[in-house]
Amino acid sequence: PLEQRETIIKFAGGSSIRAPYRQRLILSTNLNVRTTIDDAFARRLLYQVLVDRPTDDNFKQIIRNVARGQGVTDDALLEEMARKLLYWYKRDGRVIRAADPRNLFRMLDATLDEGQKLSDVLTMDLMERVYRQYPLSLEKDATGYSVTEATEEEFRSSFQEEAAKHGVPAERADELAGQALAYFRAQGRFLRPVDAGNLFAMADGARPAEEPLAQFLTSESLDALLAEYPNFTPADADRMRGACGLGRE
Repeated sequence: PLEQRETIIKFAGGSSIRAPYRQRLILSTNLNVRTTIDDAFARRLLYQVLVDRPTDDNFKQIIRNVARGQGVTDDALLEEMARKLLYWYKRDGRVIRAADPRNLFRMLDATLDEGQKLSDVLTMDLMERVYRQYPLSLEKDATGYSVTEATEEEFRSSFQEEAAKHGVPAERADELAGQALAYFRAQGRFLRPVDAGNLFAMADGARPAEEPLAQFLTSESLDALLAEYPNFTPADADRMRGACGLGRE
């Protein structure tokens, strides 16, 4: 009926009629389609849409949108909240999900007394307390994701691109990239394409609001960020290549 777009309805007396059957079948899964369905079945799914994790910029915008929906209009607080939450996620190695800001604000709402408005009591201290109570889902415990290893040249290039976005001089950026690579080598870490972006996201969240990132990011502050950055080993990469889940490389 789905292909012919019509079906046959049979009655108790033995007669039958043809009737339109214009249904749309929508399938949804959090399993890895590459391992759960074969090619013949996949060919019959003409439209396949991957709803992936949000990017860092998407995640910060979702935070701002959800906060505004709760009546928070202080632009400085909105920006600090977006920076700090992303920093905490990167520092703790959490999986970033689009639903997390909504869930965090629901937890914030549950802390209010009757008659209170969130916009009147929301502070970063309150947000951090709620964040620490939010269920932990670590990125390296996820499975089924495509995990690729970056070369040192790719890391340097990515680091330079991120540095240029924030006005960090190219010469200093190259020195800092070398410092990060030396740290990764000493720790036996698995080098990923996202590592440079994660470090800059952490730097952006760790800096004081009034201090530009280009001024904040020094050899000393990078050392502190690297010490906080979650360890990711080749064994973690192998474990993530499991049987369920989807994701960007």
